[in-house]
Amino acid sequence: MKKYILVCFVVLNLVALSCFAQDTGQITLKGVIPAQTSIEVNPADIADKLDLLNSASDLKVAEVIERNNTPDGYTVTLTSQNEGSLNNGKDNTIKYSAKYAGKNAQLKNTPVVITDQGPQTRPIQNQNIFSITYKGVAADQAMAGEYSDLLTFTIKAK
Repeated sequence: MKKYILVCFVVLNLVALSCFAQDTGQITLKGVIPAQTSIEVNPADIADKLDLLNSASDLKVAEVIERNNTPDGYTVTLTSQNEGSLNNGKDNTIKYSAKYAGKNAQLKNTPVVITDQGPQTRPIQNQNIFSITYKGVAADQAMAGEYSDLLTFTIKAK
């Protein structure tokens, strides 16, 4: 009789388990890639040693690397502290013009958008040249001193 009860118990358990058994199963695999938007500005050696006595045309003063992996794109803005002038701190200036990625970059009324990258389907790494042009000034026609401008490149994901 014990054997009969044991066999019945095993059979009933097998029948019960087969009622709950499925012929498919699922698992969800997930991971996350974080958004990364960055800018790297690499000044050329000449950037802080400009020869202001002699004119320069399309002088490369920096290489700028834009990186972004967000799907909606990004913008890069440029701000010139002195609005496109090298200043010696005593109201003496030397005006210059600029190009970014081969296009004229307006330096008045900054910040100004210099890159407007639309939607993208893969990560972007753009390497761009920032160059300036200025007219040299004779030493007897300009006040002595160090002339400078501070440029700020800012990248922002859309």
